[in-house]
Amino acid sequence: TDSVPTGYASMNVIATPTASGATVTCNGGNCSSVTLTGTSTPVSVVVTNGTSTLTYTLDILRQQTPAAVAHDTTISWIGASNMTPSAVAAGVLTYTFSSASGSGFNMTLTDPSATVTTDLAGATCTSTRCDIPTLTSNTTMHLTVHNGSSSLTYTFILDI
Repeated sequence: TDSVPTGYASMNVIATPTASGATVTCNGGNCSSVTLTGTSTPVSVVVTNGTSTLTYTLDILRQQTPAAVAHDTTISWIGASNMTPSAVAAGVLTYTFSSASGSGFNMTLTDPSATVTTDLAGATCTSTRCDIPTLTSNTTMHLTVHNGSSSLTYTFILDI
């Protein structure tokens, strides 16, 4: 199995026989231009040497472009100088804020039509900003991004 970009219409299959005088065909024709069809093209490579025949099968896959996520629930940017890690990273769902008491942060949702909720009493969050109330101890806030039938929860560790 081999993989090529989606735009490829044909491939050159290099099949070199080890015996002199042997011939090689791909799908019954020339191996220098194998037409690709659909997302997967099986190629029958036949090596003939006199009366002996060996057949190999090769699958050539076209790389597929993933479809856009219909209900994106990610945060693409958080503006806070007191955050660790200091930038939003794909797959990272936990962030720590130092000196968080009574502060807040701006954010950008990847899909602006998404909404947010939080479980922290007194916190006010919209799709662009979260304001954190005055805290008396370190606490954890969960911020959930909702979009259609999908949701994703981020955890913010708030250190005072």
